[in-house]
Amino acid sequence: MKIGIIGLGSIGQRHARSLFKLGITDIYALRTKKGALTKLPPDLQTIKEIYNQDEFYDLCLDGVIIANPTSFHIKTMKKALENKIPVFVEKPLANHLSDIKELKQYDLSKVLVGFTLRYDDVINTVKNFLDSKKLGEVYKAHLYCGQYLPLWHPYADYRKEYYARKELGGGVIRTLSHEIDIMHYLFGVPKELLAVVGKISSLEIDVDDNAYLICRLKNNALITIELDYLNPKNIRNGVVFGSQGILEYTYSKPEITFTDNTGNANVLYKKEKQDWEKTYQQEMEDFIACISNGKIPKSTFHDGVEVMNVIEKAELSSTLKSWQKIV
Repeated sequence: MKIGIIGLGSIGQRHARSLFKLGITDIYALRTKKGALTKLPPDLQTIKEIYNQDEFYDLCLDGVIIANPTSFHIKTMKKALENKIPVFVEKPLANHLSDIKELKQYDLSKVLVGFTLRYDDVINTVKNFLDSKKLGEVYKAHLYCGQYLPLWHPYADYRKEYYARKELGGGVIRTLSHEIDIMHYLFGVPKELLAVVGKISSLEIDVDDNAYLICRLKNNALITIELDYLNPKNIRNGVVFGSQGILEYTYSKPEITFTDNTGNANVLYKKEKQDWEKTYQQEMEDFIACISNGKIPKSTFHDGVEVMNVIEKAELSSTLKSWQKIV
């Protein structure tokens, strides 16, 4: 199998390593000489670097991984889809929802959007517990992710990275949009939301560094989502309140606990360390299955569109200071 990668930053390199572990070594990277990576790391030296787009697509690739800045996603996807090549694209799907109309003429059934947490043991254990109805009726939930931007990639100047620049599709609500997708994956798409999205810190960026969303589901349960670039502890966690108790999860040391209404706590899942390599490898396995046998990916193009819709409705809500309808 022959796979192309566009964008060899940290996430592109991670996907390449996952492919190697799956036995896929015929990998080609379309390079622009504009990124921070000037020389491939020792373990990725076998990747063939291509500097001409036509030459890249003349390779008859079986699949393309798009891991360049968000603002380039649609243009890059369009070229791959014109060549009828299955696509893995990093989240978020696009910088603006309106850009997606450029892709409507193409077959989007073999597009996988990189919402990695759909492949993670913690979130899937939470989902299985919720689906079992052991928590009862869901009343509300709070999903949080916070990271301190200057510590994210210590080897890079955070001010120059795509996630800190509006022109490249940065901002916390786009870059940390996994929690929005988790809401959809666990509870479904909300019917309306109220949000505050903006910059509240002294970070040297021109994008939002804080987002707070209150989402109301069709059954009137409330899901709050809080995202920020401000937390040096690098925390991701969540709590779900139901009629039978509360379900809590954390990623610091992966753990899931269910506490019933009598106060009895039961640990459902516990690991000393999060195995991100396994999670990313499972994501790549899904992409390969999509290529090989047409399997519907766990994170589809439509899932990416739904997240973008919530992002833009949240930004509109923040501007107008009002609830916005989603569905």
